[in-house]
Amino acid sequence: MAGKSSAGAGGLAWLSHMLLDSFYNHGQGVAIFWPLSDARLALPIPWFSVVYGVPPSLTPEMARAFAIELICYAPLVLAAIVARRLRI
Repeated sequence: MAGKSSAGAGGLAWLSHMLLDSFYNHGQGVAIFWPLSDARLALPIPWFSVVYGVPPSLTPEMARAFAIELICYAPLVLAAIVARRLRI
């Protein structure tokens, strides 16, 4: 049973990662069907932005991006923690 739930959780994480990557407003989209197709999924949300720079330094733009991601993703992480504690 543990193997099935681990595989399911891994698959769900992989699919949700692609969906979340499609939200960033970098204009390229995510090639979710590659190498079978060059089609790309792009669902840009205006306040999600890519911060460029290597290595990243803590700029106001970077702090804003971190804050937006924390606000958007923290409820999902908390829901996963609560579900695990309740063994849903």
